[in-house]
Amino acid sequence: MKKINDNGTLQVEVSPGTFFTMERSAISMEYTAALNKAAEVK
Repeated sequence: MKKINDNGTLQVEVSPGTFFTMERSAISMEYTAALNKAAEVK
């Protein structure tokens, strides 16, 4: 994952220089939980 945008979308780099922007709700619940846990640790 490259970054979380202010509008709730995620930017994911799928190959060098190629990015997908998607709604955060499109990501699996397990990935979202892991992301949130990592953010709490920081």
